[in-house]
Amino acid sequence: MATAYALDMQKHVEQRKRDKGRDKEKEKLLLARITRNRKIFGGLPIIRGKRLAVQTIIDFLEAGNSQKDILDGYDWLDPEDIQACLLHQRQQATK
Repeated sequence: MATAYALDMQKHVEQRKRDKGRDKEKEKLLLARITRNRKIFGGLPIIRGKRLAVQTIIDFLEAGNSQKDILDGYDWLDPEDIQACLLHQRQQATK
């Protein structure tokens, strides 16, 4: 017979697996915002097919600009686009 602790641990492990699956799906949706087009910046990663490179957003953030500053400067940009840039950068750094 399983102890209450063992049952709690099993539930915890199952919940973590579900959470991990949702996180992967969220990452996939975010990364779909990052595209490449050889005709735009020679194929560098860009945001949603527009003429704004991922690296430009990263540079703005590294220079101390807030996400609000960036969003104010690009009215078509969404907060998720900035999240996508950060995720893309993190994934590239671990390759």
